[in-house]
Amino acid sequence: MRRRWNGPALINRQMAVNQAQRALHEAEARVRKVKGWCQNFDHCADPIVKKLESLRQVLDQDMPKAITYLSTAQRTLEAYADAPAPTMDAPATTPPAETGGQP
Repeated sequence: MRRRWNGPALINRQMAVNQAQRALHEAEARVRKVKGWCQNFDHCADPIVKKLESLRQVLDQDMPKAITYLSTAQRTLEAYADAPAPTMDAPATTPPAETGGQP
């Protein structure tokens, strides 16, 4: 038994085919875009990667040195702040006079 496509069924089937073809064309266009992006990715990403490598160097090498320097400066300042202040009650000492090499 052969099935005949009547008007509405044929139209619905043709609309489904057209919709599927549009979806296929859209998918193919998206694939072309992604391929283009993949080809340009390295070109676009390289400058950013170089900047990130510079940042990594700062964080890995320079930052520990800076932390060490600041810690040392903090300890020095704390020691200075903890030291007793000189008093003005004691007489100032003057260095002995130089004799110019004569006894």
